[in-house]
Amino acid sequence: ERYARRAEKLLLSMEQGINASAKPDSITYTCVISIYAKSDSSSKARQAFAVLKRMLAAADSSIVADGCVVNTAAVVPSIHAFNAVLNACCFAGETEQQRNESFSILLETIKLIARPSLFVTADEVTYG
Repeated sequence: ERYARRAEKLLLSMEQGINASAKPDSITYTCVISIYAKSDSSSKARQAFAVLKRMLAAADSSIVADGCVVNTAAVVPSIHAFNAVLNACCFAGETEQQRNESFSILLETIKLIARPSLFVTADEVTYG
């Protein structure tokens, strides 16, 4: 969990523009989500999903026309980020309440994948 917090702190500094030359991209967000998914945190599903939502907010601020990203610096979510959140949901929760929360996040993530506006397609990893 320590590494996940450090990675998120770095992501936050990139989002805030502390270093103007380092802007987070899809890979940056996906890496932080994956680190949470692989951590030993009992709340990793919630933490991974929170980063995914920040990624989606960054993507919403990008300009997309006819399914193509116009802004080359834009954040474009990939199925890898969603799969990492799903993975976190499958291995999170020590208590029944945490497992229920993880299941709710899993369902919300699947609903997001189904949104046509995100231009992501479920793959063999998504379906497990």
